[in-house]
Amino acid sequence: MTSSGKVTPELIEAYLAHARTQAETNFWAFDEVVDLVRASARDGLTLVRELLSRPLEPEVLFYVAAGPLEDLLAWHGPEVVDEVIDLARRDPEARKALLSAPMSRRRSPPSTSGCVRANRRRAAERALVR
Repeated sequence: MTSSGKVTPELIEAYLAHARTQAETNFWAFDEVVDLVRASARDGLTLVRELLSRPLEPEVLFYVAAGPLEDLLAWHGPEVVDEVIDLARRDPEARKALLSAPMSRRRSPPSTSGCVRANRRRAAERALVR
């Protein structure tokens, strides 16, 4: 288990293992991912890129979309949205994740939630055509 607040291979593997099995032994990775994404847009973006660079089953892809990708856009949307769109343009799996990120109102700070929710789908659709 790490607590460095940085993206590590151990964190990536444990988070994906938790996504696949929901085993308590890897729950620490879930907590650490939530904390990391909320604390830093840069580290959150690095984490999302690393997660999406792995071969993922559809249910794990949705887990990443509904977890760290959604949190990244909710907490740091204006800072990272262009880079997320660029990633979605280049990577079909990232595009699927962006299109399926639910963007929950309750998880978003008021200053960014409306803007990010309103523009997320339009941005993902633009990524599809470019």
